[in-house]
Amino acid sequence: MSALLRKELRAYFDTPAAYVVSVVMLLISGWLFAQPLFLVNLATLAGLADNLQLLLVFFVPALAMRLYAEEQRAGTLETLSALPVSDLEVLAAKFLSALAVLTFMLAGTLFFPATLSLLGDPDWGATAGAYAGLWLEGAALAAAGLWASSLTRNQVVAFITAFLIGFVLFLVGKVQPLLPPAAAPLLGFLGFDSHLETLSRGVLDTRDLVYFASLAGFFLHLTHLRRTLHRVGAGPKTGSSAALGALLSLGVLAFLNLVSWRLHLRADLSEGRVYSLSAGSKRILSGLGDPVDVSAYFSKELPPQFAASRAYLQDLLSEYRSASRGQVRFRFVDADLDEAAKREALGQGIAPVQFNVVSREKYEVRDGFMGLAIRCADRKEVLPVVSKPESLEYDLTSAIVRLTQARKKVLGMLSSHGALGLERLAPGALEELRRHYDLRPVDLNALKPGAAVPSDVEALLALGPQERLSEGALYALDQFLLSGRPLGLALDAKRADFSSFMAAPLDTGLPEWLARQGIELRPELVLDSQCQKVQLTQNRGWFMMSNILEYPPFPVATDLDGAHPLTRGLNALTFPLAAPVSAERAAGSVSALARSSKRSWLRSAWSRGRVCDIRPGQDFSPAEGDPRGPFTLAVAVEGPFTSGFAPPLKLPAGADPKAFLAKSARPGRLFVAGTSRFASPDMPAGEAGMIFLLNLADWLALEGDLAGIRSKTSVFRPLSEVSAPAKALLRWANLVGPSAFVILFGLHRLRRRRAARDFRRALYGSRPAAAPPPADEPSDA
Repeated sequence: MSALLRKELRAYFDTPAAYVVSVVMLLISGWLFAQPLFLVNLATLAGLADNLQLLLVFFVPALAMRLYAEEQRAGTLETLSALPVSDLEVLAAKFLSALAVLTFMLAGTLFFPATLSLLGDPDWGATAGAYAGLWLEGAALAAAGLWASSLTRNQVVAFITAFLIGFVLFLVGKVQPLLPPAAAPLLGFLGFDSHLETLSRGVLDTRDLVYFASLAGFFLHLTHLRRTLHRVGAGPKTGSSAALGALLSLGVLAFLNLVSWRLHLRADLSEGRVYSLSAGSKRILSGLGDPVDVSAYFSKELPPQFAASRAYLQDLLSEYRSASRGQVRFRFVDADLDEAAKREALGQGIAPVQFNVVSREKYEVRDGFMGLAIRCADRKEVLPVVSKPESLEYDLTSAIVRLTQARKKVLGMLSSHGALGLERLAPGALEELRRHYDLRPVDLNALKPGAAVPSDVEALLALGPQERLSEGALYALDQFLLSGRPLGLALDAKRADFSSFMAAPLDTGLPEWLARQGIELRPELVLDSQCQKVQLTQNRGWFMMSNILEYPPFPVATDLDGAHPLTRGLNALTFPLAAPVSAERAAGSVSALARSSKRSWLRSAWSRGRVCDIRPGQDFSPAEGDPRGPFTLAVAVEGPFTSGFAPPLKLPAGADPKAFLAKSARPGRLFVAGTSRFASPDMPAGEAGMIFLLNLADWLALEGDLAGIRSKTSVFRPLSEVSAPAKALLRWANLVGPSAFVILFGLHRLRRRRAARDFRRALYGSRPAAAPPPADEPSDA
C-alpha cells in the first residue's frame, strides 16, 4: 500500500493540479482574511473560518475528481486490478493522498493565525477547534469526491457531483431556520453547520467526531461497493447485494450517531474553558446542603437556533448534577404536550415567547416555551428565557447562590457629591445588581458630623464623585474601611465636558486621603496608542461628515491580571480619561488589575491646575520629557489598613475619640481606579466595562466566584495598534504569502526531480538514439 500511496502523492505533487488548486484557494482566503483585518481589529478567525467552510466545498471536489475518473479514462484501472493489491488498499491510498493535499492546503492558511498572534492574543483553543472542523469537513468532502470519481470517467461530471453533495450539506445548516420545525432538527444534524459551530468554539464533542467519521465512512463504503461491482460485473443479483450493503452501512452509522448522542464526551479547549463548568461553580455546588430542583420548560418544536440552546443546557445540567454529587436534580418538560404542562409552566412564572417559523410555504408566528424554574426548599428563582449558551452557567450558578443565601447582602452606592448613583447606571447593570444585592444609596452629606456609615451596609462603592468631600465625609469612609468592610473608589482626575471637549481639574479630597494609605492618584491623564476608536461628526458646509478616529485619551488596557477575580477572563478594558494609580507604598497585598500599553504616555502639560483640550482629531503625540508607560490604571489592596486620621492629624468635629479606629479591626479590601467612566452608560466601555463593574460589586461583597464565572462570557481580543505601512505590509504578506509558500514548495520539488533525473543520466548514461535504416545502394546500370 505504501507504494500505491507514493504513486498517488506523486500524481498530485509532481503535476500542476494540486498547486493550481491550492494557490487559487489560498489567494481567495488570503484576500478574505487581509481585507477586513484592521477594520474588524479583533484577534479572531471566526469570519475566515466561515468562508473557508464554503471554499472547501468548491476546492476539495476539484482535488478528488481525478482519483478514479482519470484512471478509468486512461485505462490504468484494469492494470491496478491485476496487481497483487486489494480494492481496499487502492481506495485507502487514494483517500490518504487526498487528505495529504487537504492538510497541505490548510497548512498554508496558518499564516493567518500567526499574524493574529503577532498583533494580539487569539484563543488558540478555538483556533485549533476551527482547524479540526475544517479538516474533518474536508475529509468528508474528499470521501464524497472519491465516490463521485468512481462513478464516471469524466472529471467534470465527478466534480459537479461531489460539489452538489457538499453544497447541499453546507446549505442545509444555513437555511435551517427556514425549515419546518418538525424536519429542522434532523436536517440540521445532517448539515455541516451545527457540528462546525461547536468545533469553532473550541469544543471537541464525540458527537461531531462520530458525525464526520460516519459521513466519510459512508461514502468510502459506497466507493468500495462501486469498485466491487465494476470488478465482478453489474447484474441484478450483484446490484441488489450492493444496495443492501449500502442500506446496512447507513443503518449501522445512523445507530452509532444515535448512541453517540446519548453517550458522549466533551473536551473544552477554549481559553478559560468558556463552555465547561468553572472552578467557581464547582466550589459553590460542592457546598450545597439542600437539594436544588431545576425544571426546564421547552417546547418540542423550537427554531433550530433555540433547539441548540436546549441541547447545551442538557449537557450543562448533567455537569451540575455531577459536580453537586446529585444535589442538583433536573427534568425537561414539553410545555406544549398538553394543557396541564402549559399551565404548569405558566404557574412557574414562565411566559411563552414568540418566534417565526416556516409552515406551508409561509412565515407563521408561534408561541413557545424555553425557560427554567429553579427551586430550593420553599424558595424559587425563574429564568423566563434561555437563549445565550455563553451566559447560562452564570445565570444558573447565581440563581443557586441566591436561593441558598439566607438574605441578600447590602451594597451601598454613594449618592452624594455628584457621584454616579443608582439612577444613572445602565439599566442592564442596575437590574443585575438588584438581582443579587440589596442596593442602598449612601448620602454622606446626610450624616451627622463624625457619624459613621450605617452598620447594615456591608460594602460601599463610590463612582466618580464630582465635589470635594468634607472632613466628616472622608472620616466616615476612613472608619468604614477600618471596620473591615470593603470599599471601592473609582475616581476621576478631571471633570470632563464632552460638549466642548474640555477637561478641568477636579478636587474631591480623596487623593489626599488615599496618599495616607500609600496610594497615589496622579492628576494627569493617560494617553495610549492602543486606544478606543470614536466617531467624530463635523459640519462641512452643506454636509455632515463622520469619521472613525483613534482617541488616545480612551486607552484600551489588555495587560490585565488574569488571576484576580475582578479581571479574570477579561481580555481588554477601556478606561476613558483615566489617571495613573500607584500603590507601591500601600500596606497589605496589592494587585495591579490593569495597565496601559508600553506605547502610553502622560502629558505633562495636563498636570494639576490645567484645563485640557481633549478634542478628537488633534495631535496627541507625546512631547519631549513626557513620562512613558505602562501605567497602572486600577489596583486592589487587601490586608490591614491604618487610619488617615491617626495622630498627629486631628479628628473632625463631632467624632467620638472612644469609637475611633486607628487600625483595621480585621483585614479589609480597597479598590481604586483612576476613572469612573468605565461604569457610565454614556462612555464606550461596552459590555466589558459593565462586567468589570459587576465583578467589582461581587468582589466587594466577597462573592469572588461569581465574578470569575461572569467574566467567561466577555470575549474581546483587540489587535495591537501598528503603523499604516505595517498594516499594508501585513495585508500583502497574508494575501500572497501562503500562495508563495505553495509555489516555492512546488519549485523545490521540481528542482529535486530534475536533480534526480540528471543524477540517473550521469550514472547510467543516456539511452542511445536508434540508428536510421541503411539506404539502398544504387544498382549498376
